[in-house]
Amino acid sequence: ATLAFILLGLLCILNSCSSFYHSNGAFKFRRMSLHMGRAAAVRAATKAKTDGAKAKNNGRYAKKIIMAVKAGGPDPEQNRQLAQVIADAKVANVPKDIITRNIEKAGAATTVDFKESIFEFYGHGGVGLLINVLTDNDNRAAADVNLVAKKNSLKTAAANSVRFKFNKKARLDISSTIDEDTLMEICLECGVDDYDLRTVVDGCPLNPQDEGKSVVFVELNDMAAM
Repeated sequence: ATLAFILLGLLCILNSCSSFYHSNGAFKFRRMSLHMGRAAAVRAATKAKTDGAKAKNNGRYAKKIIMAVKAGGPDPEQNRQLAQVIADAKVANVPKDIITRNIEKAGAATTVDFKESIFEFYGHGGVGLLINVLTDNDNRAAADVNLVAKKNSLKTAAANSVRFKFNKKARLDISSTIDEDTLMEICLECGVDDYDLRTVVDGCPLNPQDEGKSVVFVELNDMAAM
């Protein structure tokens, strides 16, 4: 009885992956390949693409968190830059454990610091381009950026030939409209001399019921004070 069950099992296995056919009076063996269904293949490809995008997104915010902690400490209440990065990371669906792990990691002496590198190029029609990257290895970053620029037919610009045309400012979005006098009083209290006030009439995305919002541009060094 045991032998019969074994033979039956072998027969089922052969049936699932092969077949016999008769040709010129002789039986021949033909192997049949088993293929994954089309739907399963599509699901697997979609999952791989989604996982890759999540890993890239999480890695980008991990670098920003490390930079912020290195610059101003691990306490978001005292480090405005870190608090903003954490808020942005949550909006981008970065898991909480990744945020916490990188804050702790940034405090380790062996953790390298990421810094911003700026590359200057000219695009089609002579348009000036500034490309900002976060890196812990300038040589590797330069090689990667130049490869992308070459593929897109960008021309490398001389140092500061593009950068001098741009002013880097800190931006503050206020979910209601404020007037010039109110902003001046706030800036005087914070010790900020240079500011630019602009009003957006379309309303604030965080509070659509408002009639508009105000956007204030200040120097990067004044961001924490404001």
